[in-house]
This record gives sequence, C-alpha cells and structure tokens, in this order.
Amino acid sequence: MVKKIVFSLLIGVVMAACSNDVPKLKNLEPVGVRPTPTQGGKATEALSSVAVPDTDLRGKIKWCLSALQEEYEKANGKVPGVGKVTVLLDDNLTLVIRNEVDGGVIEQTVNMKDLEADPSKYEFIVDGDTNQFPGVKIPVIAGRPKVEISKNSAATGKEDKLEIVLAEREHVQRFLTSFLQAVQILQGQIQG
Repeated sequence: MVKKIVFSLLIGVVMAACSNDVPKLKNLEPVGVRPTPTQGGKATEALSSVAVPDTDLRGKIKWCLSALQEEYEKANGKVPGVGKVTVLLDDNLTLVIRNEVDGGVIEQTVNMKDLEADPSKYEFIVDGDTNQFPGVKIPVIAGRPKVEISKNSAATGKEDKLEIVLAEREHVQRFLTSFLQAVQILQGQIQG
C-alpha cells in the first residue's frame, strides 16, 4: 500500500515537472519601439547610445522584438482583426502579443525559446486571392509548449504556430529578420 502511494506521488511529481505549458509570466513589460541614435558627434557615439550590452540577453531579445511592435503599429486600423497591439516580454523570455480589438483582448503567449529557428519551416501567408493581408506562421519546436491563445483573460486554445499578420509584405520582411535573429540567438545558432 505504501509503495502504491509513493509510486503515485512520484508519477504526479514527474508529470508536473514535464508540464507542457508556457512558464508563468514574470516581470512582463512592453518591448516598445527601437530608440533612435543621438544626433551629432561621431557615428560610433551615436551607435553606442542605443547599444545593448553583450551580457543583457533579455535586452537583445527586446530590441529584436521592437521591430514587430513598430510593424503592428502600422497595421492598426488597416488589417481586420488587428487593433492596438502591444508586444510584451518577460524575464523567462516569454512573448505575449496582446491585441485590443472590437472591445476585447486577444493574446498569443509563447516562450521565445520554444519557437523554430529554421526559417524553411515557416509558413508564409501571401496576400492575394485568398488572403487580403500578408503574414507568417512560426512553428513551435516539436514537443515544446504550444502557443497559448486567450480572449479576455480566458484560455481559448493552443496552436502549433505563432501567427502574425501585418499590413504589407515589406512589414513582414522587416520584422521577421530581427525576430529570426532573436530566435536563433536563443537556440545558440548565432552569437548575440
């Protein structure tokens, strides 16, 4: 009897440790837009005024994600279903895309470390006959926690891909370059 209880507890602890959920959010803050270099002086001084220290991994990822924030601001009011979007990042490098639209709030939440770093696995949404606006679907690495979707703070489901739709193709290209850089830094594929 004692062995059964101990075994059951052990199984419970292992299952809890292997939970397939995104980590709890810790110190979630908006990534904001990229700062502009100071004017005047030497070019190196201007660049160093906006540089992120090599040891600041979260700062580097925030800087990369700020391009997405800028492109979402351009999409506001142009793309159906895209309202005031805030891109947020927490201490665990969990990305939250908060979309305030039609009187509600829709959120996509995923840890950046769980996203696929191979762009050949990305699914591009091409504007044209079937899609009015371009975008990209970025898959989660197999076996990792999926993208959590919520509406008005209530969980509505989980997806295998992070979907981002913007106003123009150039906007997708611009954000995706720095977004991919962030994912590849976290996967150890490139130096940060």
